[in-house]
Amino acid sequence: MSFNGLLIQVVLFSCLALLLRIRQITPGYAIAALLNLVILGLLFWFAPAISGWLSSSVWTATLLFPLIMSTRIRRLITREQYVDANRLVQRLSWLRWTGGYLQAPSLVKALALAQQHRPVQALELLGRDRATSGIIGQNANVIYYRITAQWPEFLAWVKLNFSEQAIFSTPSALGIAYIRALGELGKTEAMVQAFERFQQEGTLQRDRYSLNLLRMMVLAFCGRTQAVHQLFDSVLPSSEEAKAFWLATAQMAAPMSQHQDLGTQAAGQSAFEVQPNHAKKNQKQTRAWLKEQQTTANGLMAGAIRYRLRHPLSSVKLSQTELSTVNQLEREIKSESSAEPRPFSRQKGKSRLTWGFIGLNSFIFLSEFGAVLLGQGLNRLGWVTGNLELLPFADLGRLYSQTIFEAGALIPSEVLAGEWWRIVSAMFLHANLVHVFSNMLALFYYGAYVESRLGPWRFGLIYWISGLGSMLGMMGVAILQGQLNLAGVGASGAVMGTLGAMLALVLRRWRSSKSTPDGKTLRFLLTLVALQTVTDFLIPQVSASAHLSGLVIGFLLALVVARSPQPFSQPATPK
Repeated sequence: MSFNGLLIQVVLFSCLALLLRIRQITPGYAIAALLNLVILGLLFWFAPAISGWLSSSVWTATLLFPLIMSTRIRRLITREQYVDANRLVQRLSWLRWTGGYLQAPSLVKALALAQQHRPVQALELLGRDRATSGIIGQNANVIYYRITAQWPEFLAWVKLNFSEQAIFSTPSALGIAYIRALGELGKTEAMVQAFERFQQEGTLQRDRYSLNLLRMMVLAFCGRTQAVHQLFDSVLPSSEEAKAFWLATAQMAAPMSQHQDLGTQAAGQSAFEVQPNHAKKNQKQTRAWLKEQQTTANGLMAGAIRYRLRHPLSSVKLSQTELSTVNQLEREIKSESSAEPRPFSRQKGKSRLTWGFIGLNSFIFLSEFGAVLLGQGLNRLGWVTGNLELLPFADLGRLYSQTIFEAGALIPSEVLAGEWWRIVSAMFLHANLVHVFSNMLALFYYGAYVESRLGPWRFGLIYWISGLGSMLGMMGVAILQGQLNLAGVGASGAVMGTLGAMLALVLRRWRSSKSTPDGKTLRFLLTLVALQTVTDFLIPQVSASAHLSGLVIGFLLALVVARSPQPFSQPATPK
């Protein structure tokens, strides 16, 4: 596949993916995606050779850059870095058409002012928006009640202005604040029932951050300190101050039998490590610790701590129905914290073989390309003959392709003639830079997941057998079709085997847990396999037989060598 063709695929698939989520994206992004598809279609019709280059330029300016900036702003806000978020929003005012936080810069600025101990200015700024209708006015009121910690007044405002359907129709700031208000006022059973209502509506599954934030609040107000810590440690990004505050909240609400050293509970959290190991072993000491933190916390957190000190939580008592819901939620958190893929930065030591395969494939590609450059390219440049003749990059690419296909590509006629080693060598050769980059990028994700679950030996076994099997599958189809001189290279078969193994592991996990994250990951992988299969049959240069062979072999091998899923049990009660 040419780089122009790869760019066409990127623009096409990304725009279609956005439009498939049209109910979840702002109108600005929907219009931009449609515009990009129209531009791609026109360019492909009139100038197919450069359509990918030109359309990707428009796509970068109108979709990629705004999405990156929106993601950056959202990450800052979820970590409660409102001052940095406000600076970025003010600089990107020309992107307000994308919606979201960029459409309401005054709200982000109000949060930043409150965090800087300037609540009066923040409330004055919110006053202009609170009277407006629509989502901006709604969120302005939510922020106002959060800054002032007027939770009884907030519940009264919600009951006066919103129906139950409006509250539970989407996991918006309104719904999140509603759950928190119930917990802050000690209405724990009502809070758990409201959370169940959110789950029944099904809207939470579209917003993983909101789901995890609600789960954290419910668990914290129900005194499940261990589960709260697991959420923060795995899937819920937040500031160190927020982590410390909610862990202290969970400690205050925990049954007396579950009280323990918060420094031990939050191992690795700097907000706790500075405290003596013997401190905060009961609710009285926890309140003393909060009072101490109040002097150094930012404005928003200091307000939350003041409210907690004035309205201390008592040990929670739930009815059997609500208790069952919270226990089930705690079991899910324990399961997901060990099952969900982690970023590579958290898998040090668990993906060494994956990095080894990436390094080996990359080294072989660079060394082969370098050999061609030195052996043939420099001669054409006149470094040997003295006759200067510039070598176009495309010609150098053709020389490289010719060299590797002669040296080690899988060619059925040559394998049948006795050169069996081509089955192995072809697994580590790649046609061009795009080929090796796309394969290593896929291995970067799939390999780390599979290796961390199965260990290096079983992962290596799956990689090698899938790779060899894919080569034999491609060779068998070529022989049946009478294409004995068909040549093939690449680690795609082994990478597809790794994808198949990941699919098998997620499927096993989902069948045991029926958890939402496992189900979402499973749907994503199945969609990926479907798109990959369609693409394989549409692009002549890609061997669909090799990809499918590797996928099936990896899937079946993972089912054979994988450990049985761990039974789910109630998390151990802290000592």
